[in-house]
Amino acid sequence: SLLYFSTYIKGDTPFPEFSAVLMLDDIPLAYYSLNEQKLLPRGPMNEEDMFHVADQKYAKLVFTSMHKSFRAQAQICIKHYNNTYGKH
Repeated sequence: SLLYFSTYIKGDTPFPEFSAVLMLDDIPLAYYSLNEQKLLPRGPMNEEDMFHVADQKYAKLVFTSMHKSFRAQAQICIKHYNNTYGKH
């Protein structure tokens, strides 16, 4: 099974605001963070074997879209619950 697990953190933390892990059968294959803005391999394959330029462009497009969506949803929740301070 293919799974993308992603997180969005609003606030001042040492972690990236948005990150995602690509997993196949519960084995992490790649990692994406807003800081790097590209898929980074995790596992037995190196970057040249695993990802082509087109894959990187597609991943950046998908994850940038997800980040914008998460950010908008977080703003709606923060406004709805009137909780503007701290980490979310």
